[in-house]
Amino acid sequence: MRPPTITVRSPVRVAMLGTNFGTVIDTPITFEQPAPIASVLAGKPSVVRTIAGEAYLDGAYPRLNDTSGSIRLSRTLGIRPGVKYVVRGFLDAVGDERVFDVGRSAPAFESAATPAP
Repeated sequence: MRPPTITVRSPVRVAMLGTNFGTVIDTPITFEQPAPIASVLAGKPSVVRTIAGEAYLDGAYPRLNDTSGSIRLSRTLGIRPGVKYVVRGFLDAVGDERVFDVGRSAPAFESAATPAP
């Protein structure tokens, strides 16, 4: 079962620096829940997907790990291993290995537990 997709309808305001043009774009913004790495590995290559997990180095190769598996990344995500990231990209191949080609990434934000009063 695929996780739900959250669509937010809100105006996106864009301003072009150095011009007097004022453009307002009203378009939906879609936030997809990260897919499990195992489902990305089982899926079609070249389909843009969002995954999340803990980044680490396997020798010289950056990888991302979640509870369903691990995947090699096209580039490192940061300088500290063990940090959780959300990554957007697509599945590709380098030689015989499947590699997740990173388009963009950001450290995952996890809310701290609210302290009891």
